[in-house]
Amino acid sequence: MARVTENNSSVNYDIVKGFMSYILTQRDDLTIESFTDFNAANFAIGIEGVKGKQILPKLWVGQLSKRWTRAFTPDADTLKFGYDMIETHKAKVELIIYPQDFESSAITGRWSPKGQKTAVIPQEERMFSQVKARLKQEIGDAFWNGKETATPLVTDDLDQLFNGQRELFKAKGAAGQINVVPIPTGNYTASNVAQHLKAMRNTGMGKAYKNDPNNAYIASPSVVSTYEDLILTPGLSYKLVTETVNGVKRIRDIFNSSWIYEMPELEGTDFCAYLNPNRMFYAFDAFSDTNTFDCLPVPRGMSFWMDYMFGVQCVTPKPEAIVWNGKA
Repeated sequence: MARVTENNSSVNYDIVKGFMSYILTQRDDLTIESFTDFNAANFAIGIEGVKGKQILPKLWVGQLSKRWTRAFTPDADTLKFGYDMIETHKAKVELIIYPQDFESSAITGRWSPKGQKTAVIPQEERMFSQVKARLKQEIGDAFWNGKETATPLVTDDLDQLFNGQRELFKAKGAAGQINVVPIPTGNYTASNVAQHLKAMRNTGMGKAYKNDPNNAYIASPSVVSTYEDLILTPGLSYKLVTETVNGVKRIRDIFNSSWIYEMPELEGTDFCAYLNPNRMFYAFDAFSDTNTFDCLPVPRGMSFWMDYMFGVQCVTPKPEAIVWNGKA
């Protein structure tokens, strides 16, 4: 008679409470990574605890020194205050898993115990890490590419709830709130990219902001690739200086003045801007709200949900503080 071996070696929790406990211990990581670990979060400033609108004050100082006279004649607008507004928008994550859907899987089925145990979630750590990665990707993409829909629908994705940085740059550029230095030929090539980026810095940015050590170029992969083509052109003596900082690639410009950061989320565009990246902001509700991520058993499965708020803004103290090439 053939010997039958029972497979009870499940690597996962086999009771609902066990898996719920696992999720609840991981939800802090989900929230923190989602709001602090996407690419732009390396330099943009995050504001915690914004539910609705919050004012972002800005200040600029005019010319202070002038020829001496006895008269006291200060300019009326030497010191001026203004503000930009950041607003968060309600979003949600909903997910349901039916463990029996994995029974026939060659990967997970062999680890399942005998019988139809609907509380066994296969490879929960792997699936949960993928959920975290996807949520971080969606937030990072919305930060740049969000475009608010004219008519809100319940089916709208996160990037349809608010305008991301590309739309903000378009609006602020049209309103004269940031300096726009167009590409003379309309598109970048290896022969014009370096000179144009140099012009953005030298002629587009005001002298009061030009020497900020935090200034950098934020560019799409195509712009960075074109710049690399220039540096690697045979016969030229340029050296490609590149490194990765917290997962974000950057290269040094040929004039050794600034870093050029490559933003994968800008793929398919020729976007390039020169600024102190700390002028870009994002806001979310408090880390203490992680209890909004939870799970409950449902017939034959497990449901998960998370409620949160998110929004972005770009603060422009004066037009010459930010320079953009006009390519959104």
